Amino acid sequence: MFTHILHWGLYLSILNYCLPIETNSKLKISSNLVSLTHALGTIGGSAYILYNINNFDGLNNEILALMTFSASYFTYDCLFMLVNNFSLIFFLHHLLILGVYYIAL
Repeated sequence: MFTHILHWGLYLSILNYCLPIETNSKLKISSNLVSLTHALGTIGGSAYILYNINNFDGLNNEILALMTFSASYFTYDCLFMLVNNFSLIFFLHHLLILGVYYIAL
């Protein structure tokens, strides 16, 4: 999962560097694009899993991959919030989701 967290950080850095905006809102916009990428990836992956599921008999490799993808984003975003602009509601939301993933596994 460490490599996934590193990839999220690299993705944020690339977006932050490549956006053609010169104001202080550049980090917020790039952070929102990282969040949007996570949301769209999770929605797409969930739709694929739900479409192809015939008989649910436990966690398969696709579900585990999606949970790893999502858990790494939530872990990365918690670390990002601790360094930049902390939001208690989002932090608790991320911890709750990580707890649900832990229980599911």
